[in-house]
Amino acid sequence: METAANCRLESASMRAYYLECLCAVIQDLQFTSFKQLTKAKIKEIFAVLKDVESANIDVSWLRVPLNEISEAFDLVSQLQTFEAKKVKYESSLESVKKELESRMENLAEKEKEAAGAQELVAKTKAQLDDMENEYSQLDKAHSSIASIT
Repeated sequence: METAANCRLESASMRAYYLECLCAVIQDLQFTSFKQLTKAKIKEIFAVLKDVESANIDVSWLRVPLNEISEAFDLVSQLQTFEAKKVKYESSLESVKKELESRMENLAEKEKEAAGAQELVAKTKAQLDDMENEYSQLDKAHSSIASIT
């Protein structure tokens, strides 16, 4: 089937202009690398196709590959967004890991200090018990001597 067989345009020059626009789109697609495509460029190509279709020029053969290019572009954009988020999360994870490590070290230090303090408290209690026992012995001896005299 011929591309412009059902074209509504009466003027041969207008028909030629529309076909030139279509050729320009095809050349753009052939000579523009995928990495150089932009969302605006893809949108513009779709707009040209819509205009050409409005003149009843058949471009259905170009729609499928262009839709695939557009979908691929969207997927690449999503991938780049996800990769940027991944890098951000990796950085955040590393930061939180370092913070956790620091806090764990701090906690270990505090636990060591607490263990030392508990040991001192236990020694002080033992010393107090010894002193109270000695005092009790002295008090008994004092009472015993005082009752004799």
